[in-house]
Amino acid sequence: MLASVRRAASNGKVPAWTTDGRTSDDNPTARLGSDMGYLLWRAGKLAASAARVALQSLEVRPRQFVVLAFCDEQGPVSQKAICDALGLDPSAGVAVLDSLEQAGYVERHPDPHDRRVRLIFVTELGRTFRASCQREVDRAIERMLTDLRATERRQLQSLVTRVVLTNAPDAIPGQPVPDMVGTPDRPD
Repeated sequence: MLASVRRAASNGKVPAWTTDGRTSDDNPTARLGSDMGYLLWRAGKLAASAARVALQSLEVRPRQFVVLAFCDEQGPVSQKAICDALGLDPSAGVAVLDSLEQAGYVERHPDPHDRRVRLIFVTELGRTFRASCQREVDRAIERMLTDLRATERRQLQSLVTRVVLTNAPDAIPGQPVPDMVGTPDRPD
């Protein structure tokens, strides 16, 4: 194996290593370009970075935007429900809500059915700000996906939505978990 690494290094070719110590020359499936987990992770990082850059001019972080959008779509919702649905640590969720409240984008009010619970309401200023943020993020993602045709973008969105909802049914509020029976890749 060392000889193949030396040979690859002398050719200017850098081998990819597998967990069992073989190189991609020994195992062609070890290439990152065919690793679905890596590709999904990398696409997520690219999208998050594009959103972060797009939102910088509005002085908001992606996490704040996502929480604001979630609250706007869900109507009055508890802090716990926000954290559960978005997978946020409760202390991180409270910090994000504090910043949104200080900016005037959300308000906290006691739940009329349980005074221990605080419900989050989006203000008119918050709705306007959310729309501005959404436009910037949409433009950034559009630039990221510029090489895809419109039909490919719709297909990508449909497939990613299905993956997310199948694995985290509450991740996209109001969306039913897709029926996988009878799809081309999964016959009845």
